[in-house]
Amino acid sequence: MLLGRTSQLSSRIRVGGRSTQSLLKISGRDRLGRRLGGSLLRFLNGSAGEIAKPSTLQGQSLSAFSASSPSEESELINSPTSSGLHVQPDYSYPDADITIQSSDGISFKVHSLIIRLASTVFEKVVMDPVKSLLEEDRVIVRALLDSIYPRRHLPKLSPFSFVSHLAAAAVKYDIVDVTTRIRELLSHEPVSHSGTALQHYALASQYGWESEARYVSQFVPPPNSENHEQRPILESLDVKSLLKLTNLHRRRQDMLLKAFAVSDANQKAAEEHLRWKEISKQHVENCRSRAHDNTAWAAFKLLTLTEIDKHSPVEFSRRLKNGFWENDHTKIIWNDMCSKCAKPFFDKASFVQEFNRIVDRLPGEIE
Repeated sequence: MLLGRTSQLSSRIRVGGRSTQSLLKISGRDRLGRRLGGSLLRFLNGSAGEIAKPSTLQGQSLSAFSASSPSEESELINSPTSSGLHVQPDYSYPDADITIQSSDGISFKVHSLIIRLASTVFEKVVMDPVKSLLEEDRVIVRALLDSIYPRRHLPKLSPFSFVSHLAAAAVKYDIVDVTTRIRELLSHEPVSHSGTALQHYALASQYGWESEARYVSQFVPPPNSENHEQRPILESLDVKSLLKLTNLHRRRQDMLLKAFAVSDANQKAAEEHLRWKEISKQHVENCRSRAHDNTAWAAFKLLTLTEIDKHSPVEFSRRLKNGFWENDHTKIIWNDMCSKCAKPFFDKASFVQEFNRIVDRLPGEIE
């Protein structure tokens, strides 16, 4: 049983010239949820879009993910054994008791004890010693074996297409060593070579890894179905995961918009609003006039709402700390003079501090 999943997936293992069938449990809710998520997204945007099919790793060189060189790969393909099998050189143990063959025809002579210890699925399946056919290609089979065999270099978890296929195989065969490594990857800030934050979020959501999905959501920008890179990923999400992500950014935007309704109420009642006595600290003490330039205030409000609508929670906070207050668009606030006393209306230091207080109150990840 794979991670408590409840519907059936047929995994065929070919035994000699005959075919046996092992029924493995896997959740039908994942596929149904992803279809519903795509339908919801198309409904919200009023347009139908073809769901992109996941890219395949077929034909990719094994050297891209392992220590094997192109020359080794060529030798592997062009030099079959006496039995007619193309054997992966690093997995041709003379004392092997089973042979696993990838979907693209490469054989791996391995030890059944190691395979069964690593996978609860293989532990329960009777494997043919001559040839057990898997549905994964050579790249994924090699990566699985490198992950469970002792004294092997662990496969590099990039690019994301490879990680996605590896995760699917690891979950399918219940290989905890591999899923643990992938979940660890998703528990750190995404870097470009391992995939985008949205891809990480979709992968974690697909397999029900809630803590990883919650963590990585803070790096995901607001969903934008008009973005050609985002749309296929958004359509692959199940309804619940898509709504969680959408609600996170809607709540952030609503709370920031509410904060611009500046308040002069007492401390407790004004927590959700920018406070006049803080954003105009020195001016309030001396002039008390509120005759500021409403056009400048509206321009600043539009600028910040545009920024939060484009960036992830983490990126938005970082931008506020790195030059945001010094650019030409925000200088309009510092140049706003009181029409009564002709002095700067807003106190920069206290204004920035008060605005950061509001930003710190915004939700940073999905619920």
